[in-house]
Amino acid sequence: MRLVALVVLAGCVEVTELPACVEDTDCLDDQRCDDSVCVEVPTNTSCGFAYEKGDGCGACIQASCCTEATTCAADGPCESIHDCYARCTLRARTPADLRDCRAVCDAGASELGDGTATAELQVCISRECADECTTGCGFTQGDQGDACEACVATADPGCQLRRECAEDAECQRALACAGSCDAPRCRDDCSRASPEVQTTRVAITRNLAGGCDVVCGKGRDWSCLGAHDWGVRSADRVQLTFNLLDSVAGYDVGNATVKACGSLDVACANPVDEKTSSRDGLAHLEIPVPRDGFNGFFQIEHTEYLLNVYDPGHLVRSPGNFLVGMTPRSVLDNLELLTELPAIVPKSGALSVLVLDCENGEAPDVTVSVAADDASPRTYYYRDRLPVTDADVTDGSGSALTVNIPLPEGAPAVRYPVEVRLGDEVISRREVLFIPDAVSIQLMRPLTGSQ
Repeated sequence: MRLVALVVLAGCVEVTELPACVEDTDCLDDQRCDDSVCVEVPTNTSCGFAYEKGDGCGACIQASCCTEATTCAADGPCESIHDCYARCTLRARTPADLRDCRAVCDAGASELGDGTATAELQVCISRECADECTTGCGFTQGDQGDACEACVATADPGCQLRRECAEDAECQRALACAGSCDAPRCRDDCSRASPEVQTTRVAITRNLAGGCDVVCGKGRDWSCLGAHDWGVRSADRVQLTFNLLDSVAGYDVGNATVKACGSLDVACANPVDEKTSSRDGLAHLEIPVPRDGFNGFFQIEHTEYLLNVYDPGHLVRSPGNFLVGMTPRSVLDNLELLTELPAIVPKSGALSVLVLDCENGEAPDVTVSVAADDASPRTYYYRDRLPVTDADVTDGSGSALTVNIPLPEGAPAVRYPVEVRLGDEVISRREVLFIPDAVSIQLMRPLTGSQ
């Protein structure tokens, strides 16, 4: 059917054919598809962007965040993503439309720049236009599904943490950087600048594990499996930051000794670097990096905590931040009282695993196994932040605990293979170092193309 409009010109009648459309993308940027016809959307243009007349979010940005919006409009990557968001606002009829449209914007972002302009505009929107532009939990509408937003918005303290991140430019920059990534290495790089940002992200995801992980679809991206790598050496020496937290109370652990140990130095008698954590739980090490990467481990000691043997899950080839949970000795001493797990056998090994997917999200519904000599020690999975005896897979925390791993008598250490499976498929594999009466803390990352 032909669509026409009658236009009166000086007493004459001109017949003008209107553009037909099926969806908004068939129309110009300042139009949307209504009843199969492209119609112009009335807009106000100022501060670098066009907003629909009557759009409260756009009006607030123009009134309260004009400086930041103007700076964004002059910054290529920021202008591209925000202009795309603005067009979504022009065309969207429902919150679901807006979310889907913005997801297309995010997927199409080819570059981020340094993220400063994008972060500063988002911070201003979160501070000055929260009611007009957000769901009330710190991020603009449409970043996640409606059910996920509703779940997280009602959670505490997750909502507060999201607001704090939304009003912090460094946290916004890190999240925007991670959102532009398609591989774990890129997301690790995004977290280098600020260990505090990583702490906030972990706190948010722990809150999601309290009940929102399923509706938010967290930890289920395995698209990079067998198709990613950890890059090349960035320098012959790199700096690493360790952020130590009490795994029960969540506070910073100061006065802990952090050692970087060579792969053959299982007793860590000659560490390549050694530092003591500050009151805020931070320890800064500098380690040599061979051509293929540092394949050693990190030993963390404190009188009130179990000895930790930490492995980031890949060869270290560039600077990085590592968040490490420290287990109080009292927890292991009272494990039988806190849980139904068996008593700890002296001189045995223990494994605390965190499984991460391609987006560095904590992975639910996976299994962990340790192939010890002549034994298959049982792995316990978490529910409500405690290991239990009646769970067969990880929950949204992506965590698992294996205790009483038999070690050869008199041996200072031994390495056993650890595997993670999703159903029958092996998705992660790593040789892990076990030391008597110590907890091996292991990040299990998706298999690379060379594994």
